[in-house]
Amino acid sequence: MDSSNTIGHSHAGILYPSDIEELRGAVRLALSDERFSLPAAALIPHGSYRHILPVLKTTFSYIQNCKPKRIVLIGKAQRDVFGTDFSPVFITTKSDRYSTPMGNIAIDYQSISEAIANTALCDDSYFHEDTVLEPILPFIASTFTEIPVIPVLVIPTDDVEHHVQALFNTIERSFRDVLYILSANISNYTESESALSQAKAAIASMQSESPYAHVSDEYSILRAVRTKKPWTLLSLRSSYGRTSFTDRSNILNNNIREIWYAGAVKEMT
Repeated sequence: MDSSNTIGHSHAGILYPSDIEELRGAVRLALSDERFSLPAAALIPHGSYRHILPVLKTTFSYIQNCKPKRIVLIGKAQRDVFGTDFSPVFITTKSDRYSTPMGNIAIDYQSISEAIANTALCDDSYFHEDTVLEPILPFIASTFTEIPVIPVLVIPTDDVEHHVQALFNTIERSFRDVLYILSANISNYTESESALSQAKAAIASMQSESPYAHVSDEYSILRAVRTKKPWTLLSLRSSYGRTSFTDRSNILNNNIREIWYAGAVKEMT
C-alpha cells in the first residue's frame, strides 16, 4: 500500500492498545436506543485510555446510532506553528486517509479546502504527532465504518469562535447530516483546587443558555457551538498526577495536579 497520503497511528501502544484484540475490546460499545438529530456535536476528552476510556465508551455508546454523512474532528493544536508567513487559524491535512489498528478512515479535505484556504496551514506533520484526535480514531473506525472525516486542529486566537462558526456554516451547506466531535479537556492539568474550579465553570456554562465563560484555550472551541439547547452531560471524571520534575518548588511542596474529563452531546438544530 502506498503510504505517502496516509496519516499513521504513531501513538498506538502508548495512548491506546496496539494489540488488535485488546483494542477491539476497548472500543466495544454497549447497545443503546438513543436517537438524536443531526447536525449535532459530541464533546470527548483526549489522553491515555487509562484515564479517558470510560468517558469515550459512554459518549460513543450514546452517539453510535446516528447516521452522519461526514464526521468533523476538531481539537486544539498542541504544537506552536513556525515557519509560515501568515498567522493560521486552522491546521489541516491533504492526506487521503488515517491508518488505525482498526482499519483505514477516509479523509475528506476537499469539502472545506476552498473555504479555509486563507486561514489554514496544510501540514501533515502536526497530525503525525497529534495526541488530541488520534485516540478517537479507533472508536470512529469501529463505530462509523466508511464515514469520511474532516480533521481540523485549531490554533486559539481572539476571534477563534468566529472562524469555527464560519467553518461549521461551510460544512453544513454541503452536508446536513454532520456529526462534530470536539476533543477537549474541560480543565487544565493544574493544581486540584484550580482544576475543580475550571471544571465547575465549564459545566455550569455547558448546562445553561448563558454566554460561555472563558475557562481554557481548549474549552474556548466549545464556545463556538452556540445553539439554544444546552449540552447533555453524559460522563464526568478526573485523574491526578504529580507535577513536572522540572518544577522543584512543586516537588518540594508535594503538590498534586488534576485534570477533568467530560463526555457530552448537543443537538445543533
